[in-house]
Amino acid sequence: MSRLLLLFRAYAIHILLVLLVPGCGLSAFAQPVPQPPPQPDLLFVVVENKHGRPMRGILADSRMMLDLWQRFGRSTWIVREHFTIADTYPYGPEKPGDRKSWTLNGERIKLGLRTHLRVALIDCYCRDAFVVVERGGQHMRIDLPDASAERWALLQRMQRRSVTHASPEVFRFRPGRFTYAELANDPAFDRLEARLATRRNDDPDQAYRDVVWRKGMKVLEGYFGSAPNAPAAFH
Repeated sequence: MSRLLLLFRAYAIHILLVLLVPGCGLSAFAQPVPQPPPQPDLLFVVVENKHGRPMRGILADSRMMLDLWQRFGRSTWIVREHFTIADTYPYGPEKPGDRKSWTLNGERIKLGLRTHLRVALIDCYCRDAFVVVERGGQHMRIDLPDASAERWALLQRMQRRSVTHASPEVFRFRPGRFTYAELANDPAFDRLEARLATRRNDDPDQAYRDVVWRKGMKVLEGYFGSAPNAPAAFH
């Protein structure tokens, strides 16, 4: 019997098994692990002290502006995210493994007579990500979670404060290295976080962003509730 005929015969037997024998269809073979859907932004506010005072100084939008304001003697701070391009990154010209960083801006949130700046962390094709808050030569490093389930647990914290829209965590600025989770789980600013969750901006696009938030969270609830290989979130 020729080799070609043997291959055809084996293929025909496989097709018959798929069609006729329960449990021998595609599920009997290795299936790709479902990839987690994109996640909404993580949000945080940096405060000056345990009383929740907003950060002093100007939030610089670039390293150049940070240096410029400091030369003029102005108190200035900056927030930058550093990360490695993930292996799943499908675009270019960046390549998986490249180290990158970008400056994060702040969105104003009025709370009584005070104004806080809310920083957003997008869900990107990144790994080994961390944020550095820098002011006056002091550096606060915040390590971000790599695992999707860990990020999802942080989003659930936000959801418990408000199911209709996203709201920020509150972190006190101090030098050192921390994880995002340990700062978020610190109960010191629970009351301030609850108050910030009640604030709505006058941004005309806010209603649309709230809808996107709710839809994104619903998709994640479905994924982590049904995906057989989804890791368990931490607490």
